[in-house]
Amino acid sequence: MRILSIFFPHFSLQVESRVNTGIMSQSTVIGGFPHERRPVFDASDEAMACGIKLGMPLRQAHSLCPDALFLPLDEETYKEAFDSVLDLIADFTPKVEATALGEVLIEIPYASWEADLVNEIGQTIEEREGYVVAMACASSKFATRVGSKIAEPSKIISIPAEKERNFLANISVDFLPGSDKILHRLELLGIRTMGQLADLPREAIGLQFGLDGEKLWDLVNGIDARKVIRGRREVVLEDEFCFDPPADTISQLMSGASLILCRLVYQLNTRWQCCQRLTIQLDFTDNGTAEGVISFKSPISSAEDMLRYLKHRFDNNKFNTPVADIRIILSDICAETGYQASLLYDHHREDGALITATKWLQARYGPSVIKRITKSNSNTRLPEGTFSFTDYI
Repeated sequence: MRILSIFFPHFSLQVESRVNTGIMSQSTVIGGFPHERRPVFDASDEAMACGIKLGMPLRQAHSLCPDALFLPLDEETYKEAFDSVLDLIADFTPKVEATALGEVLIEIPYASWEADLVNEIGQTIEEREGYVVAMACASSKFATRVGSKIAEPSKIISIPAEKERNFLANISVDFLPGSDKILHRLELLGIRTMGQLADLPREAIGLQFGLDGEKLWDLVNGIDARKVIRGRREVVLEDEFCFDPPADTISQLMSGASLILCRLVYQLNTRWQCCQRLTIQLDFTDNGTAEGVISFKSPISSAEDMLRYLKHRFDNNKFNTPVADIRIILSDICAETGYQASLLYDHHREDGALITATKWLQARYGPSVIKRITKSNSNTRLPEGTFSFTDYI
């Protein structure tokens, strides 16, 4: 089975450029205005060259690039434009999966169709819709998605079957669908490329990172049996819980929400994705309904984090009628965005993270590779004589 990945670089910017011509060639940020407490939704290459990253607060983005053009977020327009593209692609093959805004996976029915079908789809999108696309073909979802992300605009990367491991070898681990914690630990261990991760024993990765680490090891070794999931529209995950008897306390509502989120987050983790929006719907015993939307500052896939947002929402809204049913919908499904973090997040995580990294480095490079800074007993006033290095144990 061959899979085609079509990636629309800066899709929201491409949509905006239809009205604001020229923004693709200047520093542009989408998400709102600098004074708003909202994250960066998209940014042009010129803006990213100044250090702006997706998910960064708009104020911080403005401080890095004060001359950038800041545009308000218009998600509905972007989704309508993307739906139009999906309708166009669906004319070529029925198995189309929209994995994120501006990213599509297509299952190619027959291998002999690959070259002609890929060229025809690319030309049709550019001619009818006017969008620039980057495409890649491979026999696995992960490899083809990575290929489309690194392909030059209007170019096609074809990865031969059973050559995915070789293709991924020199690509940064930043493209892996792992959590920030795992990617940070890989950096601490000196693992920069997927080839370095693939060369390690699967058992060792499992001991260090558990089941999530083993899944990443499979991906970098070209082991990915996931198929294209038919569904042309935006991917949403939803579930519901019926209270018997009806819930009339916040703790009961939170208990039901916790059960739902555990199931939904499990689905997110199996997809190696996060969500940016949570919609909660309540049905009351008097046939009344209520709905609320929570937009997360950055993509998350943690049930605990989502529950904190929900509890804050419940605490600020009092219900006089018992709740018969609660439904939660996760939308804006996307890949996780990384951010730079310190090894020592806080005191209760310091020991585990530091000791694990230290043991690995000492086992590989020797016991004296890690040093601890200690105060010297010297009476000298020179700064270099005030402290000394000792082996970290």
